Amino acid sequence: MKLIKLWMSVVIAGLTLSDFVVAAEAQAGNDFVRVENGQFIHQSKEFYFVGSNFYRLGLSDRFYGQDKRVVEENGTVRYPFVDDVFQGYQKEGIKVIRLWGFSCESDNHSANPPLLTIDGVQNLPVRLNEPAFEKMDYVIAAAADHGIKLILPLVNFEHEYCGMEWWVKHVTGSEDKHDFYTNDLVWKAYSSYVASVLKRQNRYTGKAYRDDPTIMAIEVANEPHTKDYYECISQGFSKSACQQGHASDVRSGQLVHDWLVKISSFVKELSPNHLVSSGEEGYLASLQDLPADCRSKHQWIHNGSKGVDFVRNAGIKNIDFLTVHLYPDNWNIPTSDLNWFDRCVIQHRAEIAKRVQKPIILEETGFSANPDGYGQKVYKEDRPYYLSFMLQAVTRAGFSGTLVWQAVPLLSDGRAAEFDDFTFSLFEPSSGAEQRTPAGYAISYQVACMRDYAKDGLYELCTGICPKGTSVDEDRMGIDARGQGCFLPPESLGPPSPYPVCDPDAIINDDAWGWTKNAELCLAHPVSAGQFNEFGGCSCSVD
Repeated sequence: MKLIKLWMSVVIAGLTLSDFVVAAEAQAGNDFVRVENGQFIHQSKEFYFVGSNFYRLGLSDRFYGQDKRVVEENGTVRYPFVDDVFQGYQKEGIKVIRLWGFSCESDNHSANPPLLTIDGVQNLPVRLNEPAFEKMDYVIAAAADHGIKLILPLVNFEHEYCGMEWWVKHVTGSEDKHDFYTNDLVWKAYSSYVASVLKRQNRYTGKAYRDDPTIMAIEVANEPHTKDYYECISQGFSKSACQQGHASDVRSGQLVHDWLVKISSFVKELSPNHLVSSGEEGYLASLQDLPADCRSKHQWIHNGSKGVDFVRNAGIKNIDFLTVHLYPDNWNIPTSDLNWFDRCVIQHRAEIAKRVQKPIILEETGFSANPDGYGQKVYKEDRPYYLSFMLQAVTRAGFSGTLVWQAVPLLSDGRAAEFDDFTFSLFEPSSGAEQRTPAGYAISYQVACMRDYAKDGLYELCTGICPKGTSVDEDRMGIDARGQGCFLPPESLGPPSPYPVCDPDAIINDDAWGWTKNAELCLAHPVSAGQFNEFGGCSCSVD
């Protein structure tokens, strides 16, 4: 073990192929996560985890201008930002990170360079874009160095970064994204991409992706579904008839189910040691799959409108574990309905997983900080509490893992590693000593909870975050609405450092964002003060 630790400390200074081969040999044989009797197993032990999404981490994207490619004198290529991020996660006990394994040329929301170009899909087999995959190789190698597992989705239902419609458009010229599930030419192209990724040899580790246990799971798609009521309408019913349930003989979900059967079998044949997941959000195909006393509210989640049959898909042979993506605020679930949501969505999906003897994870959850964004605004007033509520609820229901959208560590310069409206920084961005954020407390307690849960099965060892206004003792401990012990974190210390003003000759986009000469994110004028006040607002001067 001392030799391995010494190797790890050397690698942080620069990843090399020979170093990773030595380490791989030291860890050989038992490092793939697998499923046995409905539980994740890693190195002969039950594996429970807390993780996060960091969707851009493996892409050639810029984060505050920090994500720089560094070439050492000996030719070694490094991405210090990546090491910084994984070191922060490792320190906090974060075990699993989910990141995009896709980005396509000319997409409006993509990376540059992308993992896949238009030219790369014109002739089979699909050719991967080497300049972009260099960074993905590094990320996988660095994750292994820090003892972190990865979940790798390979396509998106929505258009961001590389949606299904991109494949359809550039393979067939069609505008109907549903052809992704059925068109033979699209299947040949996408399955060729999947094969190219799985067979790719990592330049830092020397391993093919399909042989690398750092990748916990290959996810065949992020949130596969259809446009609302697509299957019902395509069978000749009006949208109103579909919405009102008059098309009772139509059971949706067939389109996605058949594709999941086909693609999961394909992935498992190519990569038998990896777990395979569907990336579903948890939608049902019929209200009849739900307990009768749960059917009166929020029927769109359960009535087949989304074209996904969670119950049926749970039984697919080569889908190894189940996923749900739960956003009460975006789904317009009032806080008064959270008990319903817990019982009729969270606990119900856990029961389905137990029935088919597969683990289930909360793969995405979060709450928007944008005061002008869509969804239930009340959640924005106490995001850490509602985050804690979700983490506690799924753990009580028997979920094996939780991944927040997105919990991020600080970089070595004191700034948060990533941001969007749903980001939770683990610590207050500052140049001084680290101060945990309220959300950071919630996630830290969840890490301790899952560690104790896995060890003893004692949920009473877990602690949540109190809602604002809770009466607490001198240690800031109180009782929440459910009668559970909770901790009330201190208030935030304030926003992080503001963005710099763009140089006069900087290239500015339509939203007034640009890059300084030092490749730092900047703002040209104060349009964003109301949109980004959690992150310091706009620091621009006004003449």
